[in-house]
Amino acid sequence: MKKSFLIYGASGYSGRLVAEHASIYGLQPILAGRERSSIVELATKLGVEYRIFSLDRIEDIVQALTDVELVLNTAGPFDDTVEPFLRACIQTKTHYLDLNGELAGFEKAQQFDRSAQNAGVMILPAVGFDVVPSDCLALYLKNQLPDANDLKLAFATFPRARMSRGTALTTLGQLGWPGMSRKEGKIVNQPIGKLGRIIDFGVSKVFAISVPWGDLWTAYRTTHIPNIETYVAANRPIFYVMKFQILFNWILRMAWFKSLSRRWIMHNLIGPSRAQRAQSSSVVWGQVRNYSGESRQAIISCPEVYEVTYHAALSIAREVLAGVWKAGLQTPAGVFGDKLILSIPGTCREDL
Repeated sequence: MKKSFLIYGASGYSGRLVAEHASIYGLQPILAGRERSSIVELATKLGVEYRIFSLDRIEDIVQALTDVELVLNTAGPFDDTVEPFLRACIQTKTHYLDLNGELAGFEKAQQFDRSAQNAGVMILPAVGFDVVPSDCLALYLKNQLPDANDLKLAFATFPRARMSRGTALTTLGQLGWPGMSRKEGKIVNQPIGKLGRIIDFGVSKVFAISVPWGDLWTAYRTTHIPNIETYVAANRPIFYVMKFQILFNWILRMAWFKSLSRRWIMHNLIGPSRAQRAQSSSVVWGQVRNYSGESRQAIISCPEVYEVTYHAALSIAREVLAGVWKAGLQTPAGVFGDKLILSIPGTCREDL
């Protein structure tokens, strides 16, 4: 008989939060990762089982997942970790969740859609802050205006969010490459920060710039709205600097720059403390329009982003283990509906 579920990357910032709060949802996960000392320490503290393996050999992953019903991958960059996990999960018939927000990771997952359907396995990426709140908001707005052809999404944190190492390393990997939006159903390249606008987040009106969120993939799959733009709150000076980014993108892509930046991240970033998370909040804004010019707007107010991430991931894991899932590649709101985010403590939705 298969056991409950396995958290891979449990020694990382997000993975540790998920592991430490699993008991709130009545779950007892198996902790896993490649760093033995930190995994053993956390597993001993929580009184749970652990497994040590890397993702270099599919055979090792298969052996670790043979008796596992559900795996939650919290180890990024997901562009590197999605493919080996999915190859193993389809062999072992293990459902797959992750915290991915990278477009490249979604595209790799897409390649396994048919195989997952045939194996009776669900692939559900992006069960954290990016993308659960915005995916739920996109579906909610689509239901309010079924013929919408244009969707805009944005998020802001109050005060500005602190990054974990994993998030920073993922962001580092994307530096130097173009931004994106979705036009008439196709993802197209455009400069990061090409667009800027004032957005009313309810708490306050904030300037935001266009960036390539994972929602360019997930919101499209959930709603089929063909035109999507995604934004993040930012200072105006950053917006103007972005206008000249094309001039130094080649530097941002250099191996020496990545190496120096990675070293700095590993020595200086550990993610927000519990007190900092408690003092922070986040808001997701969305707007849809149709060809006639009708529009709808709404916001979802949430706790701090990492708080949302562990609550969302564990809530979804519990549902999947209870038998609520769909075979193949899915999105959070596509499986659990637009009210999924409202099950997280401290979350509310408001029409504007």
